[in-house]
Amino acid sequence: MCVRLKAFNARASRRRPAKEARRLDAIDAIWSARRRAPRSPADPAQAPTMASSYQKEFVMPEEFPATLRDFTREVLRDQPEDVAKFGYEYFLKKVEEKKAKDEGYAS
Repeated sequence: MCVRLKAFNARASRRRPAKEARRLDAIDAIWSARRRAPRSPADPAQAPTMASSYQKEFVMPEEFPATLRDFTREVLRDQPEDVAKFGYEYFLKKVEEKKAKDEGYAS
């Protein structure tokens, strides 16, 4: 409870009946408990995770961040109605470009 609120409650408690003072003290206790309670993050990726001996360790491919960044940029640029279909076509085109590059027909 902030100092100003404490001072206000001290002055106001002299003027109000005991029942009202108890009610306001209960409200203050609830709010201070809520402020102290840990809040779960809005982003589930930032939520704390439980350590587990069964949790599988994933190894991220070296080219994954760049690929994901490029795909994200194209989605934001084109604003497709169907992101899944766009992704399918985008990555199909990338596979074809990679095959052509490997065969020596780079576009």
